[in-house]
Amino acid sequence: MAVVRKGSLDSEVTVDYATADVTATDGTDYTSTTGTLTFAVGESTKTVNVPILNEDDEEPIETFTFTLDNPTGGGPDPEDAAVLGTEIVSTISIAANDASLVRFQDVVYTMFEGQIVANVVVERIRNIDNWGFVHFNWEDGTAKAGDDYSIVGRKAIFLPGQAQTLIPMQLISDAVVEGVENFKLHLSSPSGGLDQSVVGGQTTDIDLSD
Repeated sequence: MAVVRKGSLDSEVTVDYATADVTATDGTDYTSTTGTLTFAVGESTKTVNVPILNEDDEEPIETFTFTLDNPTGGGPDPEDAAVLGTEIVSTISIAANDASLVRFQDVVYTMFEGQIVANVVVERIRNIDNWGFVHFNWEDGTAKAGDDYSIVGRKAIFLPGQAQTLIPMQLISDAVVEGVENFKLHLSSPSGGLDQSVVGGQTTDIDLSD
């Protein structure tokens, strides 16, 4: 944020500043900032940095305010004292990140041993015009890789215009009655047009039934 001092620059002037939530939330959408600006003799412009936070959620444009208050300093005569102008409150808009959000379509999948077609769906939203990919890996639970399931590959690839892609797997059937077993899939490190900072729904649970 740029704060501009107008009029005489012959003396030091200070002014307090603070941000406040409107529809944006401190700590989620941006980092609240307060302080005092000191304009030295001859200095007309100061800049305040307000950190904007990158989050995973789909949201409309959100706003917060930046307000100036309590000016001090200026010339020795009352008419030369520092005062606030008419533009002391500024409203800042935070637009949604236009990178693609990549996530599992479902939080939990229920599948069956020996199922011929077993796919987990990975989807992206917002911008789907570019190609891209996201890495995936698996984590054993009560189900064990090689004994209960098998997955080939490490990347889920999106072609331009493609909103969904699949992670295929083979579910291994055996003669042992084991009840429901499970393992997890994780997403990580998107690339090629996908933004790593907005990966969402990074983990899904796979339940295997006899």
